[in-house]
Amino acid sequence: LDDWTPALLRLALARAEVGDLRLAGELCDALLCDDRIQGCLLSLRGLFGLPLAFESGTGVRRRRARRELEVDEDWWEICPEDQLARLLAWGALLGVGVAELRWTHSGTRWLPKLHVWDARWLRWSTAGWSIETAQGFVQVTPGDGKWVLYTPFGGDRPWSHGAWRALARFWLLKRYAISDWGRYSEQAGGIRVATTEGEDSKRSE
Repeated sequence: LDDWTPALLRLALARAEVGDLRLAGELCDALLCDDRIQGCLLSLRGLFGLPLAFESGTGVRRRRARRELEVDEDWWEICPEDQLARLLAWGALLGVGVAELRWTHSGTRWLPKLHVWDARWLRWSTAGWSIETAQGFVQVTPGDGKWVLYTPFGGDRPWSHGAWRALARFWLLKRYAISDWGRYSEQAGGIRVATTEGEDSKRSE
């Protein structure tokens, strides 16, 4: 969708309140075209430059077999930087991001690889989260080894805490201002020619 209007913004808000994130996701995708919003989201990539370390578990978890060297080496294969960046962007803008763990065979081991889905296909109902696929709706159960649900602001109505609600109106005003400015410049920079007919034309001669 490109022709956003105040009415469409209100519709996106209304549908999100009942768990349908289709329009809200479309809006987030449109927000990414704004240079300032894109710049703010790019700053999140700075997190990837921080030192990464893994700590051993406590209690029963301490007994589990664990090789830290493999964990360190496997992390970026499991969670590629580009996919993590997309997941963080969805979380910041929409308040929720979803990714699928696609398992691949590597040597003698199976490793999951993060694949981020477009969050506009997410739906929420009293039965929980689901995602629309070509085969229909599929239940999303975080922690089942198949799906990852990223809700940085908590799991209770996460879309209501996303930045899209605060940005949408000002982003639309900016679009209108740029459009109006362009039309004004087009009119002010051109040459205008006026002609008259009838008695006025004879008098001017």
